Amino acid sequence: MADTRLNIDKPEHHVIFSDIRQNLLAMAVRGKNNKEHNRECCACQLACCARTGLAALAFLLILIFLGVTFLISLRSCLPEINICGLNFPTFEVIMHRKSATRHTASLIAQIELGIEFLNKNKKVDLSYGQLRILATAEDFHLGKAKVGAFSQKTRNSTFIRVGTRIEHVGIYKADAEQLKFDLVNSEVFLGVIIASTLSFHVGGITINGIPILARCYPKKAEIEIETKTICSVSIVPT
Repeated sequence: MADTRLNIDKPEHHVIFSDIRQNLLAMAVRGKNNKEHNRECCACQLACCARTGLAALAFLLILIFLGVTFLISLRSCLPEINICGLNFPTFEVIMHRKSATRHTASLIAQIELGIEFLNKNKKVDLSYGQLRILATAEDFHLGKAKVGAFSQKTRNSTFIRVGTRIEHVGIYKADAEQLKFDLVNSEVFLGVIIASTLSFHVGGITINGIPILARCYPKKAEIEIETKTICSVSIVPT
């Protein structure tokens, strides 16, 4: 009797383990290569950033060096400023019996100053802007003055006279008496501040409008024996 059962063949699944292993190895190699590539890129970026930073730092240091050299050169060309004359044509203290303020006296004062400007440079001419002068004595304001612009050739000196005046300025009686006592005994110290701008001319080159400040502290007794008071002259930032 013939076998009537259907012979249905099941599909055969063949798993090739060697292929899977090769694929996994290829993926691992690619992953390793990507990591190495990423590391190389990071290293290149870091090296590029480092070179850029060093270049910027070098440029900044060069600018600082040039700026310092420029300032040193300008300072070496600054003029010498001296106080050669000091006089008080008027100095009057008026006492008040009653006052609407705390001050018990008022001051009327006039000061005359003789100021010498020396350009000791051999090749640099100087041009001064308007001079603004402030006078004080023992921290007490004694007036302001202005002097017009002028120029100086090399190895030249300029002497100017300038006066300041104050009228009926309130002051404490004790301060006024001390100031008058120091003035009579030639012990008074005067503070003189001179502010201006300075231009330098050398060859065909001009450097304009450098702000300068001169601080002077003459003593009346020293001026009376013809001793100059040398001022401290400096470049000030704008």
